[in-house]
Amino acid sequence: MEPNFWKGDHPNNHLVKEFEPLMPPSGAADTLEGEFYRAAIRLVYDCYNNGFCNDNSGALEFLTEHDLVTVRQYQTLEPYMWGARFSEDIFENAMLMEAVNAVCDRVLCHIRDQAGDYTQTSGAVDMWDWTRPEPEEFKYDDDYDY
Repeated sequence: MEPNFWKGDHPNNHLVKEFEPLMPPSGAADTLEGEFYRAAIRLVYDCYNNGFCNDNSGALEFLTEHDLVTVRQYQTLEPYMWGARFSEDIFENAMLMEAVNAVCDRVLCHIRDQAGDYTQTSGAVDMWDWTRPEPEEFKYDDDYDY
């Protein structure tokens, strides 16, 4: 398996700890870069800890809107953004794992490149504002036979 941020063996894993103070314990960050960090960490955490069982569309759309996700990464991640709907073991999907880690790496490198010159937002920019409604083809059927 490729190095990843969840295992802590990615070459840029040191940036995760370095930028952790940019993310508040709850709610939106006070800087745009903090919100980028919050969105990227959300994707990594929900993928590895929860198997993408939560709605992450806001995080993905927010990062995409700010050119921190490539078209290929978006196409790979987008089907998983409203919770795992697949019978596959997502951890066996090398493209998915690569996309999650590549997005996080791109975000961390972008923040590093700002060299502390962060864009203040006072919490007015929130990744959840980019949440998209779940497409019909991803919705669960709520009619259960039990």
